[in-house]
Amino acid sequence: RGAGLGGGSMKILAVDDSAYIREPLARPAAADDGHTAPSDLPRDWANGLRDYASDPWSHRRLLGRLARRGTATLPPVVLLALGDARLRGGNPAAATRFFERVLASGAGHPWEDWASIGLGWVAISEGQLVSAQERFATVAESRSPSRGLGLLMFALLYAERGQPAEAITVLAALP
Repeated sequence: RGAGLGGGSMKILAVDDSAYIREPLARPAAADDGHTAPSDLPRDWANGLRDYASDPWSHRRLLGRLARRGTATLPPVVLLALGDARLRGGNPAAATRFFERVLASGAGHPWEDWASIGLGWVAISEGQLVSAQERFATVAESRSPSRGLGLLMFALLYAERGQPAEAITVLAALP
């Protein structure tokens, strides 16, 4: 369950993106960061997020059902999961709204980095590789733990666009 890049029937990149959602769900919030940790969520949300992290494709509709109750007060980790579920379900516009809410919330690292990665995947799904590369570059240029993923995706998009020398240069910067 990854995303492929490339035109026609040839896909030159397949990425297992399950870590994209497991990483933020596994991260506990710091006591003073002002954001709810998954363990602080109501039981139905905590169970839904756990199930989603274990198998996003099979549990994406579960998050949709939970979201019908309202999303106004949900913490960044839940908004990221909802955006991911919407993207997997073929609704990039809804995914974009959730990822942009995380960015607008001022949640800081790592939440904003993961939202930028999500927006990069949205751009890939829409065939906007330059826009995707810009999103991944934002993360690649940061000092966050997500920097390596940003660099990798930035380099792979160079390769996809027929710029292997640039891709190699970026890959050399991987930690």
